[in-house]
Amino acid sequence: MIHLNNVKYMAGGDVTVCPALPYNDTAVEFLDCLSKSLMKYREYPDIVSFGFYIRKANILRLKESFEDKHYRIGRGLIFHIAPSNVPINFAYSFLFGLLSGNTNIVKISSKEYEQVNIVCSEIEQLFQEEKFKQIKDTNAFIRYSNIDEITAYISSVSDGRVIWGGDKTITHIRKFPIKIRGVEIVFADRYSVCILNSDAVLDLNDSELQKLSDKFYNDTYLFDQNACSSPQIIFWYGENIEKAKNIFWNSIKHSAEKYDLAPIKVVDKYTDMLTNIIQDNVKRVEMYGNEIYCLETEKIQDNLNGRFGLFYEYSIEELSEIADTIRDKCQTITYFGIDKNKIILSLINKNISGVDRIVPVGMALDMNVIWDGYDIIKELSRVIDII
Repeated sequence: MIHLNNVKYMAGGDVTVCPALPYNDTAVEFLDCLSKSLMKYREYPDIVSFGFYIRKANILRLKESFEDKHYRIGRGLIFHIAPSNVPINFAYSFLFGLLSGNTNIVKISSKEYEQVNIVCSEIEQLFQEEKFKQIKDTNAFIRYSNIDEITAYISSVSDGRVIWGGDKTITHIRKFPIKIRGVEIVFADRYSVCILNSDAVLDLNDSELQKLSDKFYNDTYLFDQNACSSPQIIFWYGENIEKAKNIFWNSIKHSAEKYDLAPIKVVDKYTDMLTNIIQDNVKRVEMYGNEIYCLETEKIQDNLNGRFGLFYEYSIEELSEIADTIRDKCQTITYFGIDKNKIILSLINKNISGVDRIVPVGMALDMNVIWDGYDIIKELSRVIDII
């Protein structure tokens, strides 16, 4: 049994390491019960989205696609270090550890989010049910200040570690070794882009345009563009780019009226815009109120950081130009009005080193068991080879 001092348990307690089969029946039932309890929190779209994802029908679908000819079992204890920028991310990390058959200790960010309190409370309630005793005994959600001694201890007894939090966080935590045969999955600093076909945008009627705008809003504004999969750079493709830009951004401005644009966000965004102008990487600036700043750039750089509704724009004549401008830190490409197969072929033919996801506009934040190029459930389980 692993006992921890100087931590706050948000759910669960001391854990006993007990590897299990991936997608085992108890885990599936637990997640389905949790799904039903979370779906009532309609005021939190990220909680509802997570609840919908872990419903039994979807988990069984994932299980079916996971199964292969190998026998697999969890690796043991997985230490999850959740980020501070996306409230519900800790729950997905726990999900991946649970589905892969592991005991899990999840370190939650010290930043306060009501979503965290809600999900942990619902998990703790399920932990009290006798049928979920094994889940309770093998999972804990903790919070503590960044005390290196605690991180070092948990790491030393872990068979795997999942780190969300960017390059600096990863570099620091890697000072503390895990067990010799342990595995590590890291989610480093990434950025994402969107490709829009201007002619397809112009073909939309008012209702269709509004739907596209709402999807784009959900991809970007929900977490202030801080999620690694939220587009910051917009590639425009097609014949009537300037006309499409004006129509599209004015529609986004309407969708963004519900965005909580606090004064500090306005100041920071304005400062970011001025910094880009000073660095001489901006051809033109278009502002659609305080909600949207569009910076047409001379070239694409790895350090472009859009937030709070600041977007970088870059026009292309051929899809192959994308591969010439993005680097290995690019994670997700969202697209509209373009054949996804043409996108992937244009990248593969250029031997691209980046890009792990290509999804339609509106799906940027949709977490999955394959993320950042990892098949997470397989990474966190081990194969028992039988001949």
